[in-house]
Amino acid sequence: MVALAPVRDEFRLSRAKAALIVVGAVTLLAVPSALSFTSVGLSIGDRPFLEVMDIVMGSGVIIVAGIVGAALITWRIPRAQLLDAMNSGVSHRWVVYIGRYLMLAVVVLLLARWLL
Repeated sequence: MVALAPVRDEFRLSRAKAALIVVGAVTLLAVPSALSFTSVGLSIGDRPFLEVMDIVMGSGVIIVAGIVGAALITWRIPRAQLLDAMNSGVSHRWVVYIGRYLMLAVVVLLLARWLL
């Protein structure tokens, strides 16, 4: 299971304990999602729970994680090494500044738009 290895590594747990944690987390999210379109009709506001989870996890988190990941790469890798890895021949500072500052500004704008 893909989620098992990071949990084992990060928290230094045995395979069985990590599996219990991952299965527990998945179950906590799966049961309410499964109940969304049954007679129970579990919902948040006027939307089914599963739809809310899809909006939050499918749209919001994936986009923000990608942009934050790109921004972190530009912060952690030295400029010369980053420009060399791009193989573009561009040596201007603005390329790195776009990665550092514009990406973070986009994340803030996306979060603000999503929350409001």
